[in-house]
Amino acid sequence: MPFRPDVVVVVLDCVRAQDCPGGADPAPNLPVMQGLRHDSVVFPKAVAPAPWTIPSHFSITSGLYPWQHGVHAQNRLVPRAGLPSTVRDLRCSGYSTALFSANAFLGSDSAFDRDFELSTVATPRELLVRRAPHSRSKPKRRGSQGGRLLGSEIIGNPVGRILRRYPFLFDVVNRTYRQVRQLSGPPVVAPWIEPAFREWLRTVPRSQPLFGMVNFLDAHEPYMTDPESTRKLTDWFREARISQRAWRYLGDSRAESRSLSQLFRRLYQRTLSTLDHRVGNLIRALKEAGRWDSTLFVLTSDHGQALLEKGFLFHGTRLDEEIARVPLTVRFPSGSHGGSTAKGWASLVDILPTIHHAAGLAVPSSCEGRDLVDMLDREREDAVYSVGDGVFDLQSATRFLPRTTLDTLNTLSAAVYRNEFKVRFHRHPDTFEVYNLENDPGETNNLWPLEEPLVRAAGQEAQRVVEIMSHTDAGRRDRSVAARLASWGYH
Repeated sequence: MPFRPDVVVVVLDCVRAQDCPGGADPAPNLPVMQGLRHDSVVFPKAVAPAPWTIPSHFSITSGLYPWQHGVHAQNRLVPRAGLPSTVRDLRCSGYSTALFSANAFLGSDSAFDRDFELSTVATPRELLVRRAPHSRSKPKRRGSQGGRLLGSEIIGNPVGRILRRYPFLFDVVNRTYRQVRQLSGPPVVAPWIEPAFREWLRTVPRSQPLFGMVNFLDAHEPYMTDPESTRKLTDWFREARISQRAWRYLGDSRAESRSLSQLFRRLYQRTLSTLDHRVGNLIRALKEAGRWDSTLFVLTSDHGQALLEKGFLFHGTRLDEEIARVPLTVRFPSGSHGGSTAKGWASLVDILPTIHHAAGLAVPSSCEGRDLVDMLDREREDAVYSVGDGVFDLQSATRFLPRTTLDTLNTLSAAVYRNEFKVRFHRHPDTFEVYNLENDPGETNNLWPLEEPLVRAAGQEAQRVVEIMSHTDAGRRDRSVAARLASWGYH
């Protein structure tokens, strides 16, 4: 029987490429991620297909872009029947498959978990009340055909809005909870993930290959202060009082404040050291189970995070580099190709064909991705894409967002990456942007109109993609899912 590797895909929700080892401005204290680079292939030009969780995750498992798999804000947030799935294909070929997700929207709401043999998904409240790394919290296990999240598990819109308007309340609740429970160590989201992952490894026969997918949510907003560095009341209040309602900064002069951006980045980067430690926990579990040498280990993110670098906070609609560019590190079995850095563009749609080739499975003919092994030492010939799908539920959003803010957010857009250029097209009003990312990685100098055939062709392609997105059936949107998304700050 041919060798079939174990496969583990770890998604660091909201983590952007520039803050990871090898990025433009990496965060300190990331020894696990730094060490992983030595026996892995690093893809420094990786692009997320969408600026938020659900469409990007379906791109990972289907090998298709959002306008092709149809799971996006202009359509419905559940997959169509017959959508390609690396999870289903691996399971049908004998793999044990499991999902461990701190992000609640990867459960039965979106049916993302439907093809997994084991699906263990957090509740939304776990994002808001964070525990110590070794807390004995109990995860919710959901079957592949699980029902809606229970209403008692949902943090409703009023609570979510209050916490974002008065973020110090979020901080006070968490600090009080930790003191009462006498918890130590950094606060984490869904601390049960590593023990559950370790238990799953123990139960799968060593002779059976496995596919595991993990989503860590620690870098997702809202952000907490660090008890160790904010012992004084004045230091704590300086950080805790900052509003984390992203839309409030649109068109606000405060969004231009470099000091405010640096404050958000400081809060954000503290979460990365926590994530680094948690990735190390997974690697140790694989080593202890005797599976590390045989594992294809993929470390990436579903999208990045804007921290007011361009006047925008967090993620969800825009395609700025802070949001579109994600880390992608692939450790092949036995460290094959280790220590190398790929040259060309990569996309999360490339993960499916890479897994299928490694597992000896046929790649679906509809797949848009490329085997990452084929791009180790050469430039990519085709383009990669990222699409912004606008406001998910316009009717609900009009109740709490100003019209001018809605007009800014509810814009379909597409970005096409080809050679050194990034070409963006925005709908309503129809506008183009083009940046030479080799010379202008911060996207400060719009070169449009640039009389360059490749750029013009990319602009036409971006416009075509937006046209496809705009003609999907928005009437099929699920209002119950919309309410849950709004409670987390998605609009």
